[in-house]
Parts: sequence; structure tokens; C-alpha cells
Amino acid sequence: MLAAGVGLTDLMARSGDYLLQRRTPFTPGYELAGEVLDFATADTPAPSWLPPGARVAAALTRMGGYAEYVTLPLWQLVPLPDGLDPHTAAAVPLDQLTALSLLDTHGRLHPGDTVLIQGASGGVGRAVGALGAARGLRMYGTASAPGAREALARNGVEFIDYRREDFEAVLNEREPGGVQAVFDHIGGPTLRKGYRVLAPGGVLVSYAASGRPGRMVADTLRGGGRGALVIHSTPPPPPPAAGGRGRRPRRW
Repeated sequence: MLAAGVGLTDLMARSGDYLLQRRTPFTPGYELAGEVLDFATADTPAPSWLPPGARVAAALTRMGGYAEYVTLPLWQLVPLPDGLDPHTAAAVPLDQLTALSLLDTHGRLHPGDTVLIQGASGGVGRAVGALGAARGLRMYGTASAPGAREALARNGVEFIDYRREDFEAVLNEREPGGVQAVFDHIGGPTLRKGYRVLAPGGVLVSYAASGRPGRMVADTLRGGGRGALVIHSTPPPPPPAAGGRGRRPRRW
């Protein structure tokens, strides 16, 4: 082990608030970078890119990264590019894989599509913004952190200060036809409002729900239940104009 990422998942697990990591004792660490010491399997030789001493990164290890040595399956490893610092590499996998999943697996977006990123200045939000810029997306992002406007502008993300602006009102004015995708990690009332700003055929992706310290598990379950109800309780959008796609927004 050379470095391990420290994310909210690790902090929640250490405090006993992570829904999927309840048994103790355990070792935190959901993403890491390291150096290969050995490769052992009964039938498969080590691949050419994995000699002893090769530097690799891994994500979604289901904890265990805060250790001196770890044993991982081959499919979890990717070689580090030359010159990439392990401390930087260890902080990349989880946020970037989540962003790729949002854009490619669930969003299925195309150049020119419009996206709303909730919490755009967070780790996943920044990753979505960078990857979205490379894909030619038009993006709006809610945030409030100091310097967020300038940071988001570097990837072409239009800043919405959620403490002073209603993102639904802003998008209704700027994007009257709706947006193709909303990526939400907040949950609660923002899901319903996010659903209402979708274009016909758009997709709302809820990939997390915020919780209160000490009540994370209960809030996570409650947030998941509320999210499941959004698609059923929100009135359908008005009929599209002539030539519109006429499809109901989707939720994942």
C-alpha cells in the first residue's frame, strides 16, 4: 500500500453510520494505490502489465484499504500512468467511476444534451463536470462553497447558488424545454423538484441521500423510500409541443 483515499464512506463506516458496513472490527479504505509485490493464482499467469513493482490503483474494495498490505482480485486493478503521484491516484477511482456510471450507464447522454448536477462542487460533481465537458454537454451545477463559481466555470458548468436561488425557477427560465438529465445525491425535496425540470424522456438519477450525524442509516433508508415515491407522486409533465418526443421522464 502506498496511499488510500479518505472519503465520506470511510468516515460514515468509522462512526457506525454506513448502511453496508455494520460489523466490527473492520479496516476502512474504499479506494487505494499501491505497488504489486506478488501475483498468485492456480491457473492464470500474471498479465504483462502486472510485474512485481508495478504501480496500480483500485476502487470499490469494500473497505480494507487502510492497511500495509492488501490482497485484491485482478479485475479491480488498473495500472497507474507514468508520473501520476500515488496520493493523487488513490483519490481518483471512486468519484470518477461514479461519474462515469452516471453519464454513460444511466444518463446515456449525447453531445449538446443539458444536465443539472446537484452538489457540483463535491468530488463526484467535479468529476461529472470534467467528464461532461469532454463529452460536449451543457451543464448547470448547484453549489455554495467559496470559489465554486470560478471552479465550475473551468468546465463550462453554469453556477446556481442554491442558498440564494431556486434551481427549479432558474432552469424553468433558462431551459423551458427541460434538461436531459438530473444527477442528485441530496435526496428529499430536491428529487421532486429535479423531476419537474426534466425534458420529456429525460432521466433523474438519485445516487445517494444526505443524512444527519448519528442518524445516517435511518436517513439513508428514509431517503431511498422517498426517492422511490417520486416517480409515482409527481404529476406528469404537460404534453410536449408538436414534434416532441412525448416520453415520460425516467428515474433511476
